[in-house]
Order: sequence, then structure tokens, then C-alpha cells
Amino acid sequence: MLEIGKIVNTHGLKGEMKLAPWCDGFDFFKQIKTVYINEKQYEITNSREQKNLFIIKLSGVNSIDDTPEFINKVVFAKKSSLPKLPENTYFIVDLIGLCVYNNGELVGKVDEVLQLKANDVYVVKSDDGKEILVPAIKEIVKGINIDSNRIDVCLTEEYFNEN
Repeated sequence: MLEIGKIVNTHGLKGEMKLAPWCDGFDFFKQIKTVYINEKQYEITNSREQKNLFIIKLSGVNSIDDTPEFINKVVFAKKSSLPKLPENTYFIVDLIGLCVYNNGELVGKVDEVLQLKANDVYVVKSDDGKEILVPAIKEIVKGINIDSNRIDVCLTEEYFNEN
């Protein structure tokens, strides 16, 4: 199961709710048909984008009186039911824990992924606890192989001295 967002409020009187998405966009989200909240399955019967939120309507939730139990709850989807990602695109959860190699030498493991406006940044933690920030750009990240638990990067020695 992957976290795809969090219900933050109600919307109107007919059981619609506002979802703060944790996925890249509405085009991806609108392909999701089934979600899980509190380990219970719901069908998404309607959804639309509104500013930086999505308005969703779930099966069996027909009025504002049905919504209080959903507020501030995380929404999950089965990974197997999610749309196929474009090439060279990954779920953050799949990147966490991957070993990062700089020119073949182990640097550490991805501890966190920061999603910044310009690009994502991998927070790589070494065995001794030192953190290195690695911009997720093609000039630096040379390859990602989820099956091999590996990210290959090319960083200069100066980069390590600056961080």
C-alpha cells in the first residue's frame, strides 16, 4: 500500500471531501479507482482538481454527516493498482533505502527524498551518520535500478568537501 494523500476537510453537503495529494498530479490521481482509509476499501465515484487540492467523492459517503471520521486520515492505494509510471520515474517509497554509489564506491543509503521546486534531492546517509544532499538531476544521477537496490551517481570530490 502507498500513501497517496490526506483528507483535510469536507467540501459541500453531499459527502465530498478535500484531499491534499501526495502524488505528482491530478492526471495520475484520476486513474486511481479504489482507495483505503482506516483499512476499509472505498471506490472513488468522482474527483476533480481545485487549486492544490483534489475534491473526491467516495462510495457510501453521501452527506456531510458521513465525513467526520475521514478528516485528517491518510488515504492509501494498492501499489499494484496504480498507473504505470513513465520511464525513469519512481515512487519515493521505492527510493528510500537504496544504496548510492559514487563512481562505484558506496556513499550511503537514501534516507529521505526532498521534493523541491527545481528538482528532487536525495538525502543520503552514510554508515557514520553523515548526510550528503544529492540533486536528482541527470547530470549527477547516472542510473537507478530498484531491483539491484542501487543508485549510481557521479559527484566530484569538491562536492563532498562542500557538504
